[in-house]
Amino acid sequence: MKAIEEKTEYEVLNMEMEEYKSKIMCICGAGRIKEVVLKTCPHIFCKKCIEDTTANRNRKCPICGVRYTKTDIH
Repeated sequence: MKAIEEKTEYEVLNMEMEEYKSKIMCICGAGRIKEVVLKTCPHIFCKKCIEDTTANRNRKCPICGVRYTKTDIH
């Protein structure tokens, strides 16, 4: 019975860790940490993703499509 409880605790901790990881990892970057926020919308991305969209002159939020300028990147 105790082994089942420990496994359940381990699974719960693993699920919590995955949830926290999803909150800090960029959804469109390959495992990169979020570090850039757009002022025009509430979305946060890794620096590489925003640099790529800015360089391509596709200055829209990859999630919601709201347009942004270089001054909106923080």
